[in-house]
Amino acid sequence: MRYCDYHVMEYTCSELQLEGTPFAIVLYLAGNEKFPLQGFVLKCWENMFLRSTPFEVSQIKDFLSDLEYYSQETEGLSGIFFRRLDNLNVGPIRTLASGACVVSDLDKVISTFFSSRVHPGEWRQFFDSVKPFALLQ
Repeated sequence: MRYCDYHVMEYTCSELQLEGTPFAIVLYLAGNEKFPLQGFVLKCWENMFLRSTPFEVSQIKDFLSDLEYYSQETEGLSGIFFRRLDNLNVGPIRTLASGACVVSDLDKVISTFFSSRVHPGEWRQFFDSVKPFALLQ
């Protein structure tokens, strides 16, 4: 059994907004993974934020770029990045939920937070990897 830690990320158009829109999940795989950090973003996430300003969209792109960079780092740097996301609770991009589960239970976990966009079953068909050459096995 393989375990992973996860963060569900949300975006709001204002720091003062209490509830955001979940758009990404960040996984940290336990064990002997060479690159343990993996990030996934909803396909066509840009369509979710059609009313957002170009600056707000660039903030999301910057976050995804950082996630892509750290997902190609080894355990040391990627672990620091992942742990810092746990404290990301101020600003337009925030951690909505964090936890740990067996990799095979990710379908249940993800459908809990993305139920309106992700139908039961294989969650990966609704997400793009931020690291194009690596997919969760």
